[in-house]
Amino acid sequence: MAGAGQVGAAIALWVRCRKNKQLVNMIKGALPVGILGVGEPLIYGVTLPLGRPFITACIGGGIGGAVVAAFGQVGAIAIGPSGIALVPLIANNMWWAYVIGLLSAYAGGFIATYFWGVPKEAMLPDGQESPVVAERRTAEEKATNLDMKASNTAQVSQPVTQDIEAPVSGQIEGLEKVNDQVFSQKMLGEGFAIVPSNGSIVAPIDGKIVSVMSTKHALTMTSAKGNLEILIHLGIDTVELKGEPFDITVKEGQEVKGGQSLGTMDIDQIKKAGKDPVVIMTVTNKETVKDMKLLQSGEVKAGAPVLEVTSK
Repeated sequence: MAGAGQVGAAIALWVRCRKNKQLVNMIKGALPVGILGVGEPLIYGVTLPLGRPFITACIGGGIGGAVVAAFGQVGAIAIGPSGIALVPLIANNMWWAYVIGLLSAYAGGFIATYFWGVPKEAMLPDGQESPVVAERRTAEEKATNLDMKASNTAQVSQPVTQDIEAPVSGQIEGLEKVNDQVFSQKMLGEGFAIVPSNGSIVAPIDGKIVSVMSTKHALTMTSAKGNLEILIHLGIDTVELKGEPFDITVKEGQEVKGGQSLGTMDIDQIKKAGKDPVVIMTVTNKETVKDMKLLQSGEVKAGAPVLEVTSK
């Protein structure tokens, strides 16, 4: 009778959930063996995963069992078979009572499931979410987005102030004095320039080397805090020298500390080639900068704080 209740519940699901092709195909495959007395495919493939249909199927089985018990003296001459396959094995010619019990279980499982046991999401076409699930998912996504925005806002809304050090020793000056319109008009960001007194180059801040140009005349890095993007450019038009005056000792992806050596530049060789050896340092993502203040003028030493930058 328990298996017959599963059959009735499966038929109700087939009727109510016709648009759900995946479920219908599963029922089609499991229903014949269920009628023959093998209920596991219906239980584990259909009713139990859906939840409520399993309960209403059990109610149908209970109804069938009550009907058989009402007749009394209904039993079988063998153990194992059930469903329709058991009809020939019913003892004392009481097969008709057993069949009535099966039909009652079918009907009980069908009615209980049809009216009270079909989940709304099971009636939807394949791949379509129920409005409740969709609304819940949308709400969760909105909450997640709000949390992310709040987190990002919190990060951005806390200004970070840090000092940038001189990458070389020499005479510091504003970018407007650089003999190159790209830098003097600050197309590549805000910063400063230093006319070098020696060729030793150091990292202006704690961070990571992002790129080293193949001609070694320039490199970029990001700061360890504040997410500043920094360009260090060695000389004007020195790209034409194809790296000969430069010896860069750091590699892309390398972590560096402020004041750590990045390499050297041969100032005399640059001048002999007719190029300006001025060293330029800019913060290229100036949209993230709230305030920038030059701390020194005149002669500066490599590794000394020369620029205070506050991010937004």
